[in-house]
Amino acid sequence: MANEQFLLLQSLPLFHSLEEEDIHTIASFCTVHHHKAGDVLFYEKDSKDAIFYIISGSVKFYKVDRFDNEIFLYKLYSNSLIFNVSKLIDSFFISCYANAEFLEDSTILHIKKHSVSRDDLCQSTVNEKNFRRVIFYDSTNAVYY
Repeated sequence: MANEQFLLLQSLPLFHSLEEEDIHTIASFCTVHHHKAGDVLFYEKDSKDAIFYIISGSVKFYKVDRFDNEIFLYKLYSNSLIFNVSKLIDSFFISCYANAEFLEDSTILHIKKHSVSRDDLCQSTVNEKNFRRVIFYDSTNAVYY
């Protein structure tokens, strides 16, 4: 199983710039989850101790107003990383600012709280140009690379 995780991570664009030793370390605290269309990844105001990477599929982000109307924000596709930079800087627990729901059957990598270096992860993300988009959100603004 550990070797399968390593091979998967090694094949993902996000990890191409990392050394094999670093990929082995990260593989030890990552899990792959399969979700059906309509499943919810997280709800607004949930706290998560993981960063999410969409291996395949798509996720929509939305809020619900006081009249229970859904307000669509955006959607992400395969090879997108989801985490809150402002919360990552303060602590590894991520406070979600919107609901995230799968639009189709999807495969997600959960990078759980561990001794992952924020600097290493951010540097790898900034250097990586091969995946479609990375989104960093800070509750109100979205910055796309």
